[in-house]
Amino acid sequence: MDKATGKPVMVNGKAVKARKIFTPEKEYGIAKVVFTFDASALKGKEVVVFESLSLDGKEVTTHADIKDAGQTVEFTKPKIQTTATDKSDNDKVVAPDHKTTITDVVKYTDLTPNKEYTVTGTLMSKKTGKELLINGKPVTATKTFTAKQANGSISLDFTFDASALKGQEVVVFENVTRDNQEVAVHADLTDKGQTVRVASPVIGTMATDKADGDKTLAYDQNVTLVDEVKYQDLTPNQTYDIQGTIMDKSTGKPLVINGKTVVAKGSFKAKEANGSAKVEFTFNTKNLAGQDLVVFEELYQNKELIAEHKDLGDKGQTVQVAKPGVVVKTMNSVTPTTQKAQKTFYKMMPKTGDNSMTPFVGLGVLLLLIGGIVLFFARHRKIKEM
Repeated sequence: MDKATGKPVMVNGKAVKARKIFTPEKEYGIAKVVFTFDASALKGKEVVVFESLSLDGKEVTTHADIKDAGQTVEFTKPKIQTTATDKSDNDKVVAPDHKTTITDVVKYTDLTPNKEYTVTGTLMSKKTGKELLINGKPVTATKTFTAKQANGSISLDFTFDASALKGQEVVVFENVTRDNQEVAVHADLTDKGQTVRVASPVIGTMATDKADGDKTLAYDQNVTLVDEVKYQDLTPNQTYDIQGTIMDKSTGKPLVINGKTVVAKGSFKAKEANGSAKVEFTFNTKNLAGQDLVVFEELYQNKELIAEHKDLGDKGQTVQVAKPGVVVKTMNSVTPTTQKAQKTFYKMMPKTGDNSMTPFVGLGVLLLLIGGIVLFFARHRKIKEM
């Protein structure tokens, strides 16, 4: 009987019954009746056994108490709860690598001890609500285990190519079966515990003259250009490589000096997901007067390109080489304090035949003329007084 409804338990449209014929040897004793049926639909339910004893077709006695604990059995309701993380650091963000592994820890309750179960997991795209397909195939993992106790946990690893999934969220669906029958499932697209995000690394750069921190390089000199690369969404405590190339904005091609492309490389360990690193380029600016130079940057992890910043129109990535006649001077005082606060200024030097000086020459002549007139009248007045 179904304790909740007080009605017979029905399986495939039929009430679950059992019968046993026995001959008692004494006035009192025990007889066992076995009920065999499909209980897969009875998870979490309580059922009560009603018994009737008959002799020669006539009912002798009954035991039919829906509240009798002795007549009642409860069917377990196995449950699973999962937590998916990046296997490399146990957080909820995985790198967009060609080989990425998600570990899903499946906690189970109410399994039958010492029985064999199979847990199967499938990665789902949260965006589409469908199975995540990599190269046309779903990403799955399966493991068979024996439950030592009713409650415990088991883990599954999903290894797949995440390089095309930047910024996407992946949800792990799990189900547990016994003898090919499903006993528990956890499939919730909104469950944060089952969800991980594929990182979407982004970089942005700011190129400046190392000498003074501005955007103009001295002409016909050995200069050092510093490119500060700001990054977002990297994996903390992982090592990354930066490769920068200086581009000639006018041609859109790499800058070549003495037959070699001007490049710089560096590596760093990301302490946090967001931060910055610097790359320095040292080269001579001869024959580059007035040219705009743009720094292109590429970010690698395990030799795989994961982010780049290449925009010829980006002012942040751009510096300009000064033209001839623009002198870059650095003013230093003798004190350590002012040496640290070193200032740079640019002064326009007049060229030969430059008429920009004409107003100043005319002003000087006028001042001399006025001075002569004043001196003449002063001396003339003094002579009269004498």
